[in-house]
Amino acid sequence: MSAKATILSLVTTLAVSQNDVAMSSRFYDEVILDLAKLNWFMRMTILDSSGAVPAAVQSFPANVVNLLGVFYGAHQLEPAKLRELEYVNPQWRDELGEPTNYVEDGETVHTFRLYPAPIAPPTTFAFPFGEPFGRGYPDEAVVILHSETRVTLPDYLDLPVALLIVEREFQRESDHQHPVFAKSAGELARMMLMLVQPRAM
Repeated sequence: MSAKATILSLVTTLAVSQNDVAMSSRFYDEVILDLAKLNWFMRMTILDSSGAVPAAVQSFPANVVNLLGVFYGAHQLEPAKLRELEYVNPQWRDELGEPTNYVEDGETVHTFRLYPAPIAPPTTFAFPFGEPFGRGYPDEAVVILHSETRVTLPDYLDLPVALLIVEREFQRESDHQHPVFAKSAGELARMMLMLVQPRAM
């Protein structure tokens, strides 16, 4: 797995040391966020309820970009709109039971609400077998499928990410601005990403 320093070193090589190191670092963060928004880096995360009944309002980690799915126990929850729930039951927030839906509308950033609010605690968060999604999976846990930003990347993304940074470096106004080179670097990066992009089978 490659680190930011490795990719920025490659950027300096590709830019023949003309790049601004501080700007390249900022561009790296922007490129990683852009790739996360396109769901390049996905993970399933068990939200730790610390042995208590999961709260109706759940927070997810700061590195989460897109919430792609929510699971409670062994069931995937359906997304619901705030307006729909208020139409069906104005007191929907007070309803208790096994969650069937989740709502992002009207919640604060990086939170969502389970509906109805759960009443059963998860079985355990100990994972004695080291298999959080295997033998130690907690029955009444809240699990999210999400895209995220990452500190490390697969090695095959080194060159395309470096090229996307080079594109931004040579697009910006500077003494080495070169729109043609920038465009070529960007097109090559996107072609490489298309070749390795995960596809549904």
